[in-house]
Amino acid sequence: MGVYSTVERFFREVLDLEPIPEPPAPRSEWPMWSSEETRENNEFKLRILSLNAWGIPTAPKCTERAAEIASAIENYEIVVLQEIWHRRERSLIISRAYDIGFHYYHYFHPAVGFPLPMGPDSFGTGLLVLSKFPLVNVTYHSFSLSGRPYALHEADFVANKGIGLLRVQTPAGQVDLFVTHLLANYNHLGKPGPGDRYLSHRTSQAYELAQFINATSKSNFAVVCGDFNSPSDCLVLRITRDVCQLRDAFTDMNSSDGLTFATEDNKFSHGEHPMRMDYILYKVSKQSSKSPRWQLTKSNVYKQFFTDDKGEKFPISDHFGVFAEFTFGTTRRRPCEQAFGEASKEKMSPLSKRACQTTTCAHCDELEPQTTPAENTVNCIQCLEEVQKSLLSGRQDAMERRAGHLRRSAISFLAVLASLVLRLLLLESNLFWVLILVLTLHAVLEYILSFYFVTLECSSFTELSNQTRNTKQAPARDNDTAMARPATTTNGANAAFNGNGNGSGNGAASKKRKVSTDEAAHAVVPAAAAAAALHVHRCRFIEWMPEAIHAMGFNAAGDQLAVARGNGDLEIWSVDRKWHLKYVISGSAKSKISAHVTDSNGGPIWCMEINNAAESLAVGCEDGRIRIFSFEHDDLYFRKGFVTTGRRIVSLAWHAGSNRMFSGSEDGIIHCWNALNGRNESRITLESLAKQKCIVWSLLVLDDLTIVSGDSHGNLSLWNGRTGTLVQKFSHLTADILALCVDKANTTLFASGVDNQVVELRRVADHESSWAYSYSHRAHSHDVRALALSNAAQRPVLVSGGVDTQLVWYRADSFNVHRPTKIASMPHRKTVSLASEQRVLLVQKSTSLDLWRLAPAAHGATDSNDQAQHKLLVEIQMSDAFNLACSALAPNGAFVACSTAKEVKLFSLDTAAGFLPSKLSLPAAATESARALAFSPDSTRLVIASESHKIRVIDLKRMEVLKTFDAAADAAPIVSLSISVDGQWLGTGDAHNTISIYNLDSMQLYCHLPRPSEMHTSIGFNPSGKLLVVTLVSNSFVCYDIENKGLSAWYRRNHQNFPKELVEGRNIKGMTFDPAHPDVLYLYSQSSLYQINMNEAAAEAAAAVAIDAARQARKARHRGASVASESDAKTATEDDTLVNEHNGFCRVINRYRPLSFVDFLAENELIVVETPWLKVLSRLPGALQRHKYGK
Repeated sequence: MGVYSTVERFFREVLDLEPIPEPPAPRSEWPMWSSEETRENNEFKLRILSLNAWGIPTAPKCTERAAEIASAIENYEIVVLQEIWHRRERSLIISRAYDIGFHYYHYFHPAVGFPLPMGPDSFGTGLLVLSKFPLVNVTYHSFSLSGRPYALHEADFVANKGIGLLRVQTPAGQVDLFVTHLLANYNHLGKPGPGDRYLSHRTSQAYELAQFINATSKSNFAVVCGDFNSPSDCLVLRITRDVCQLRDAFTDMNSSDGLTFATEDNKFSHGEHPMRMDYILYKVSKQSSKSPRWQLTKSNVYKQFFTDDKGEKFPISDHFGVFAEFTFGTTRRRPCEQAFGEASKEKMSPLSKRACQTTTCAHCDELEPQTTPAENTVNCIQCLEEVQKSLLSGRQDAMERRAGHLRRSAISFLAVLASLVLRLLLLESNLFWVLILVLTLHAVLEYILSFYFVTLECSSFTELSNQTRNTKQAPARDNDTAMARPATTTNGANAAFNGNGNGSGNGAASKKRKVSTDEAAHAVVPAAAAAAALHVHRCRFIEWMPEAIHAMGFNAAGDQLAVARGNGDLEIWSVDRKWHLKYVISGSAKSKISAHVTDSNGGPIWCMEINNAAESLAVGCEDGRIRIFSFEHDDLYFRKGFVTTGRRIVSLAWHAGSNRMFSGSEDGIIHCWNALNGRNESRITLESLAKQKCIVWSLLVLDDLTIVSGDSHGNLSLWNGRTGTLVQKFSHLTADILALCVDKANTTLFASGVDNQVVELRRVADHESSWAYSYSHRAHSHDVRALALSNAAQRPVLVSGGVDTQLVWYRADSFNVHRPTKIASMPHRKTVSLASEQRVLLVQKSTSLDLWRLAPAAHGATDSNDQAQHKLLVEIQMSDAFNLACSALAPNGAFVACSTAKEVKLFSLDTAAGFLPSKLSLPAAATESARALAFSPDSTRLVIASESHKIRVIDLKRMEVLKTFDAAADAAPIVSLSISVDGQWLGTGDAHNTISIYNLDSMQLYCHLPRPSEMHTSIGFNPSGKLLVVTLVSNSFVCYDIENKGLSAWYRRNHQNFPKELVEGRNIKGMTFDPAHPDVLYLYSQSSLYQINMNEAAAEAAAAVAIDAARQARKARHRGASVASESDAKTATEDDTLVNEHNGFCRVINRYRPLSFVDFLAENELIVVETPWLKVLSRLPGALQRHKYGK
């Protein structure tokens, strides 16, 4: 809404020029329930919608959107709207909703007030509830902390944030409906993390919300709807979920992120920090499985658009909503309940958290481990401790601001006294009285702020902190465990642990019907006795900080991408269906890569470009000269230097069809050069803006001699290279353009820079000299520094990278159709090592190694994400400043080995003196830099895979080389090493995907295993040393039998039945075996943890289940066309599908993410190292601030 429209609306309402009609009053009588009207198949459905309507009067198309919202809610029984601020939109929605059956409604009015006199009841809390069922009882509780009253540009205090309770009388009974809207995040772009100065306020509101729900909820079914202004994994949501034992409707039915704000298809909020901040939470009281009960049947993000008078498509709000459908009826028997039966219900595995995919399964709800008293207590205590920390932090901040106000007030009072003295003694000007009045008002205002508003804020924090301290929880019994080891099979192969996410069941959980053979049934169904408690160390204290991307380039074939990082590392990526990092060439922090570095004798090099024939290299230098080098005998030789331009050269471009070269300088001039004689033939001067010279950051020269330039003012200009005249200019980017690239046909052009969107321009077909804007994506959060385009005929790919450290790739041939894909910059290679005997963790950084001591395991699950629980023993800094390429920690904690691009280093750790490191001298032949390192399980040998592709085995006692395995003629760098538990076998994997086995007893090459079809990511032996598991980039794995030198029998029988949850996931990074159950393999990727049961009995049972399910499905299809047979056939088909997906030996756990390392400390202890992306974002430099319309 423009300024004129805002002013016009203000005066119309102040002067009452356009009276707002009052909506009809809520219906007072109750409807007469009719079973035919309310129930279908003995079930009653309740559909609930929650939506932040963005009803700010000055927001774009506010009234039009309100009308569209009222027209789009007919299919719901209850609608909860937030930010219905003004009476006009409120009356419009209520009136139209009344006509479509919403005869009961309530608006929560108790707002503090608005500084503009826009009529009585003009503004309220913004919470509007529409219902097709009677509202029996309504109450409202205002939060103690709700923003700051003196921040007039933040309307949250004016809105009087709180929580409303409405008891809704439905045909299925009374429902407790809680509605709320928590304090907004006024950080830049709404990004969580540092800078969110209202996080403690929002935490206190969540705590009050949870306490209010616990105190007032009386019905068997409670629903909480609202805008929490917080992501799903933060403390604010955990307070509500853990303290009130609520479930997230969307998470229960979906595995996606479910973003409701700042998505790409919402033009009102696109560009902000994308987040899911709108939620429907619910709780169903435990009841008998045979009595009617509420169940969640559907939930998803609600998206609705409308078209305005001009034909332009808009969303109905800057948020998308969330809806949920609940069904009340006799509990339907779920798949896992059919498999178990009523008599054989046992304690579930805490790994999957649910025994089947159906999240409202009656059997799972009764057995779900999160409802045990012990885990409830642990979760609540941990959550309340974090709440108390947040509240104390907020109190400290408020006290500091209170002291600041008092200091300013005292200074103003002193200034008043000084002014009075000067007025009386020296001067008689009347201006002193004005000054005294202003200073007095300022002093009084600061005093009021300090002793009223800020003091109230401090006391509120103190009271809430005391409440959390005194909050009591029922103590857990001694024999309860918050996280229990699962019940084991007859062969002890069904280990698992509790997970929050998508628990894909196996064994009895995925079994759909009784197996025909008793042997198969006994092999799948867990035994009654549970094993010992499993303690999980969830480590989030490791500070992983990836480096920015400075330059990128494809090889000629377009199947490999080189990425230069800010710390000097060069990554080589394989570009195929599954992108993966092949290997890293470690550099030095002192010689960071921007494109390439060489000594030009002209000062720092700012740019470089190779000619089309790949014969000459041009470099632009600090002294304003271009120097030409030639490639001869794999080296660079200086040929000539051009005359100086007098200013720094920052961009270069060759013309493919001639000897012309173009350069851009920092004074805004493009020079045309003759590359043969080095003469300046012409120049183009760019337009200055406000006396600020343009910097020509990027240049391209097309085949038709069209020059494309990107400058510091955000202008993308096309010039005629022959005449030097401007042909076209595009201003879609608002800041410096740092990167340009064009396709091989010179028909598509891409540009990006500080304004983090990637823009596509296309050549107009009917006019070859004309270009037009096509599309843009804003996939990055910060500056884009590099673009690279693969001109592969089959699948051209555009890649962008920059300050936010992530690689983003696009389909170049359908840039405006397909969305970009992000490749997170989480650790793609092993950077963590574990010494289980000493409980020590080694973390590899760019130029240092951190050694951490893990805290002892407490009773129940340990959520070790607090650095205070663990101890940093020592930090080993590399003195030569070269980046680390690899590292390893001896199992007994006595040695640390690492390698830089210069040499391999070995340190001994004195365990008796606090792990004090001392450097050891390796044999001269063993100091060559390495790609991979590994210690033997007994810590007596070190295996080094060197840069020369040789493998050396070092005896650590005598410090000598026992054996050197020479590389073959066609060998590639070895990137993976693994030694069997008994120390007999050494497994290696190289960059050509050759998997080799060496015998360390005889010191000979044992065999080369069959090469996998996909590139491997890690290798590892099982505890017996008879099998080698190789994980692949296709998110699958291969299992080899060492004795038979080929694929194992288990793998040959089961590899075609891997569930889609495994093969459709992200790249697997590593593995570990459960020491208590040697047949159970754990694989982990960035986002998931997979449990693979390699027990033969379980596999045979799964096969029996699948065969029996298929047989039953075939029989059902031949029975006839009766209703019963159709139902049986449908059930059989669903059963068969579920078995094929899970197949009895795989489970998926999505609770922990993003994962960088998983391993067992002992039989009952698992360590999970996470590297949260939000921590990385919080440490990045600031991004370009963009002004958005309506914000």
